[in-house]
Amino acid sequence: MASKELWKPIEDYDSYLISNHGRVMNTDTGNILKPYQSKYKVNGITRYRAPEVTLHDGNGGRKNINVSTMAARVFGDVYDSGYVSRTLSSLYSQRKAIDAEIRRLEQLNNQGDY
Repeated sequence: MASKELWKPIEDYDSYLISNHGRVMNTDTGNILKPYQSKYKVNGITRYRAPEVTLHDGNGGRKNINVSTMAARVFGDVYDSGYVSRTLSSLYSQRKAIDAEIRRLEQLNNQGDY
């Protein structure tokens, strides 16, 4: 059973809260930010960075933050890293399944069977 979701402010970013489940909320809009994963290549293999969100500081500046690092910094021992790990693992598995389906469809398309 997942722990109760707790919210705390992010230092230097007055318009944002982060939860112990790794979710980030914009308090001005009430919206939960959608994390993204940037990708890069190492020896021709695509790798993905840990999920990040972009925060705006109110002075025109913005910063990309690693969600799990920020949650650990804000919550310390209360941070439910297991919840985040399970969520990320699930998303990774879904992405692998989607990638496999895309490859299958591309192969069918190249064979003219689709």
